[in-house]
Amino acid sequence: MTVKKRVVLLLCITALTLITIDLRGGASGPLGAVRSAVREVFSPMQRGVNAVTSPVGNFVDGIVNASDLKKENTRLRREVTKVKTKNKTYEAAVGENDRLRKLLKLTKVIDIDNTTAHVITGSPSNFETTLQIDKGTDSKVRVGDAVIDGDGLVGRIIDVSTSRSTVLLITDSTSGVGVRDARSEITGIAQGQAGDSDISMQFVDPDADIKNGDTVVTSGLQDGRFPPDIPVATVKSAKRNPSGLYKDVKLTPIVNINRISVVSVLHTSKAAAK
Repeated sequence: MTVKKRVVLLLCITALTLITIDLRGGASGPLGAVRSAVREVFSPMQRGVNAVTSPVGNFVDGIVNASDLKKENTRLRREVTKVKTKNKTYEAAVGENDRLRKLLKLTKVIDIDNTTAHVITGSPSNFETTLQIDKGTDSKVRVGDAVIDGDGLVGRIIDVSTSRSTVLLITDSTSGVGVRDARSEITGIAQGQAGDSDISMQFVDPDADIKNGDTVVTSGLQDGRFPPDIPVATVKSAKRNPSGLYKDVKLTPIVNINRISVVSVLHTSKAAAK
């Protein structure tokens, strides 16, 4: 046997012997102190390696998880959108229910045959003073019928087809409604003003007892076209005209013209014909 082979054989026997002694002795074995010393030497190096490799590992994990996080974010956004849509639908339904309840209450007080209808055109402006509703002659709607919502008078029917009708609003300059001050009983004519959302009360005595904030209602003096006591407006201002011949009275409609969605057509033209 050559010298090289003998050295190799000796090293193998020595290694096996050390392993056996180490396994049997554990941490308290002959090599325990050596192993501990080696660990002390290499521990700072291991911590340094961990400090360098941990951020890299986290960065890699972030890249791997980014796609999942993006998908989750998209899903959550969709859920939020659905919830918001449901809330808006719920709020719209609640608002519609409140308007219908108020309308039913007012029609019961007026006690005239009527038809409920929905507005099918957008909100009017100062230059658009008509509305389209989804009921017509098939629902016994006729030209001249008064139109109200849950707050008060909206206007009157001026054109009718089988399934649709046009409503002339009280803010139109060609609209005139007989009214009276609910507090003082002073009467006059509520007239729309071109390009203005307010209306005026005309033919009022200069010394008439009309005050800011008074409620103005229909007088019922126009051959039954507008039944009495329907709320029309509140007094915005009342002062003697410089000429001294009459009183300038400005009114703000009680009905919010820009938010009308459901109305009731009072069949007053039929009642007046009788």
